[in-house]
Formats: sequence, C-alpha cells, structure tokens
Amino acid sequence: MILEVQQTRGHHVVLAVDEELCDTVVSACELRGEWFDAHGDEEVGNRLDAIATIWMVGRRHGCVHTRVAWLALAADACEWYATSLQRTREVELAHRTTDACWQLRNSINEFRLMNDTGRTIREIW
Repeated sequence: MILEVQQTRGHHVVLAVDEELCDTVVSACELRGEWFDAHGDEEVGNRLDAIATIWMVGRRHGCVHTRVAWLALAADACEWYATSLQRTREVELAHRTTDACWQLRNSINEFRLMNDTGRTIREIW
C-alpha cells in the first residue's frame, strides 16, 4: 500500500493513495460507522460514512483530500477493524488493516511535523 502526504492549507492534507489502501479504509470506516449507528451515536457514524465516501472518490482519482482530524478517525476505524478481524480467520486482511492504521497515523505525525516546522515535504511509504 502506498500513502503519500502533502501539506496544503491549514488543516487539510492531500494523500496520493493506491486502491488497496482505499478499499481498506472504506471498509473500516463503513463498518465502524455502522457500529456507532447501532450503538446510538449517529453523529460519529455519519462522519465515518462521509470519510468512507471521500475515500471511495479518492480511489477513482488516486488522491484523497481530507482533514487531519478525519485521518485520525479513519486510523481509529482501521485499528478497531483490525482488532475485530484478529478474532476471526481473516489474518491477511487484519494485517493489511493494521498496516493502513500505521500509515494513517504516520501521515498525521508527518503533517503535524510539517506544520511545526513550516516546511512542505512529501513522504512516500
């Protein structure tokens, strides 16, 4: 999976992504959103659905425009999804989802580092 971060304005990032990463994030956000809906927190569920939609659009374009806070929600969803998968026999998918979570969290850290130093850099993982 490939994830590339570039600083834009303020609290937004542009991620060049591959299809596998997009599919993983979409699945994680959709399932986590359904969980929140089922447990009475529709606001978070709706936000995760919106994130999934952004990543679905990004899959077609190879580029995701999103907020750093929404990256954090996507990373949390991937972490939850990976934990859920580890209880099943979906070991390979759990590994991919854990990798997606790791990449998203690294992207958040990289973006924050860029903002702290005032530089614009691009990283490819």
